[in-house]
Amino acid sequence: MYRVHRFIRSTQLCRTYFTTPPVAPSAAIVPDRGVIKVSGSDANEFLNGLTTRKLIPKPNAGIYAAFLHAQGRVLFDTFIYPIEDGFLVEYDPRPTPSLPGFLGRFKLRSRVKFTEVSDQWSVYQLFGGYEPAMKREWRWGPGGALEPVWEDDPPTEFPSAVDRRAPGMGKRWLIPQGEKPPMNGQPYMVVDSMSYTLHRLMTGVPEGSVEIPHGQALPFDHNLDMMGGIDFRKGCYVGQELTVRTYHTGVVRKRVWPVSIYRAGEEPPSTLMIAPQEHALPPTQSAIPIPGSARSKGRLLCAYQNIGLAVLPLPKDDKSTGEVEMPIDWAEDNNWRIMPRRPSWWPVREESEAAL
Repeated sequence: MYRVHRFIRSTQLCRTYFTTPPVAPSAAIVPDRGVIKVSGSDANEFLNGLTTRKLIPKPNAGIYAAFLHAQGRVLFDTFIYPIEDGFLVEYDPRPTPSLPGFLGRFKLRSRVKFTEVSDQWSVYQLFGGYEPAMKREWRWGPGGALEPVWEDDPPTEFPSAVDRRAPGMGKRWLIPQGEKPPMNGQPYMVVDSMSYTLHRLMTGVPEGSVEIPHGQALPFDHNLDMMGGIDFRKGCYVGQELTVRTYHTGVVRKRVWPVSIYRAGEEPPSTLMIAPQEHALPPTQSAIPIPGSARSKGRLLCAYQNIGLAVLPLPKDDKSTGEVEMPIDWAEDNNWRIMPRRPSWWPVREESEAAL
C-alpha cells in the first residue's frame, strides 16, 4: 500500500492518498445487523439530537455514526441512510435495551415513528475493487484524537454508503430482501459473511456490540474518531460533552489494534496473516497484561482463527509499530500470546511539523 503524508501549517491537516488493496471484488452479507426506519416530520431534527454525525437528508447517501449514552460511552455503531420519507438506521440488534428502545426514551412529543424493517432489507458489504484511490485529510485534536475529512459521496440507486472507516472497506449497501447489489459494470463474487469479517479484522475495523462493547466502550479507545464516526463541530447530542472535552483537553491513550494470535513458544507471524488454529481460542474480553506496566491492561475484543482485535495502549513513540509480544490472561490456558500490528492506514503525527 502506498502512502504519502503532507502536513499543512495553518490547519494541522495531514493529507494521505491510498491505493485500493489487492482484494478480489466480493460481496457478503454483514452478520448481526438489523434495520429500523425512523420517519415523521421531526425525524431529521430528532436523530440529529442523538447521533454523533450531522445528518443531511440527501437521499441514499449513508454515513457512519454512533449513538452514545449521557456519559459518552458507545451504545450503537450505525450506518444511517436518508431516504425520501425518513431514515433507515442499520445497527447491531443484540444488546438490550435495543436501539428502538433507546430512541423511544427521547421521543416525548416529537413527531417521529419507529418501524422495524429488518425483514425487508439485507445489509451487504462490497469490498475489493469498489473504491477509487482514496483521499482524506486528517485533522488532529490536541490530545491525539483524529478526524478524517472527506469529499461528498455521489448519489446512488439504493441506500448505501462509501465505507470510510478504513481504506479497502469498500461500500455498504441496503438491498431489498431477495435481491443482490447492482454490479454497475463491475462483476463481483458472492462470499460468506466470515470472509467479510476476516477482511474487516485484517483492516483493523471494529464493528458491533462485541468489539465495541455496548455501554462500555469509549469512542476514542475504539477508533470511532479515526473511522469518521464523530463530527466535532456538530451541535448538541447525547454524550457530546465528555466526547468534545476529551477531544480538546484529554489524551487518547488506547486504540483498537489488529493482532496476531499464536501459542507461547511459537515464532510470531512476520505479518498479519490468516491461518486456522487447532486449539480453542481465548474468549472475548480476556485481559492482556502490558509488558512494563503493573497497572495498565488491554482487552481482547474478538478472535477468529489466528487474528483478532484488541484494545491496547498506544506506544509512547507514535512512529512505533507496536509489535511487542503480550500474554493473554486466560485461566484455562495461559499459553496464548498476541502481537499487535499497526495498520498501514493509521497516520503518523510529526510533532515538529504539526506544531509549526
